Amino acid sequence: MGVIGDNAVSSGDIMRRLRELEKQVEQLNAARRLESASIGRGGLVIKDGGALRVVDEDGRSIAWFGLNADTGQRGVVLRRAGGALAFAAYGTGEGGDTGFVALYDLAGQYIVTDDVASGRGLARPYIPVPMGEVAVPTATTTSSTFVDLASGLWPVQHPALHAYLLVRADDGSTTGEVRLTLDGVQVGDVLSVTAGQYTYATIGPAPTPGIYPFGSLRTLAMQARRTAGSGSIGVRVLTVVGVESALAV
Repeated sequence: MGVIGDNAVSSGDIMRRLRELEKQVEQLNAARRLESASIGRGGLVIKDGGALRVVDEDGRSIAWFGLNADTGQRGVVLRRAGGALAFAAYGTGEGGDTGFVALYDLAGQYIVTDDVASGRGLARPYIPVPMGEVAVPTATTTSSTFVDLASGLWPVQHPALHAYLLVRADDGSTTGEVRLTLDGVQVGDVLSVTAGQYTYATIGPAPTPGIYPFGSLRTLAMQARRTAGSGSIGVRVLTVVGVESALAV
């Protein structure tokens, strides 16, 4: 049996094969590269200069991880569904530029940022520090049961509270107690007041009841009562601070 040589292949056959090959290339170019995939042990590594982008149906980058070739910034950026910036943690990595971390509102303004200049803590938001007069407390009581001497609204943000006070029993034979309440529930230990002159004291850091929705407004009250003697018990609230749970030991 003889072998069919190349000269036995017609030019028409070659053109047909070329058209089929061209069609396959077009299909490959039009095909989606990846429909569904899982990555096992070892993970996915994107080397310096590469990036992972998430693009919506309008071509907007909703997220990118890695290097932004347009700006030269390295890090992570997340955007809202409409394209507005929501979160960013990036820097150039050059000349000691460590970048910064920020959370943005819909207007593109900082809600939370770290303090890059000092290398520690927050830059935003600015947190007020309540302060009171360093003088003999004028809010006093002679009641034998707890009564409110100071009160206010607290937006629930932290799992613990720390109070800094001036307290006073107005003579040497008078004693009393002071406590902090949240919606009428005691927070922290009861503070004993025995001195005949005003003194600095603290309550907490103490855990708060975990029954209140985050961000809800709740009533804080500093209460006092007289437990012995004929004088009065006074309290001046200097500061009440919301703190992390790690401090409430």
